[in-house]
Amino acid sequence: MFHPNDNLSVAQAATLVVRTLAYINAAGISDQGSTAANYLVAVSNGLLNLDAPDIRGFSYGARPSDTTARGLLADVLARAVQKQVDAGAIART
Repeated sequence: MFHPNDNLSVAQAATLVVRTLAYINAAGISDQGSTAANYLVAVSNGLLNLDAPDIRGFSYGARPSDTTARGLLADVLARAVQKQVDAGAIART
């Protein structure tokens, strides 16, 4: 069931990014079928930096069940886009 007002866990956020990359056929990224497995794919592919710092220099909560901070999601998305630029799938402007 869709719960638009619920918090998004870090594993769910990682899954959104992994599934998006898998959909566009990003090299080396494939949907593993579960949020737990996709969390590990995001970590192992450098999409999710477990030590990503917030504006105050503190690490975001990055365990799978932690609530996703907007800054952490922005970091994951930026890393995903950079990975595509590095692979030549997205042109650098």
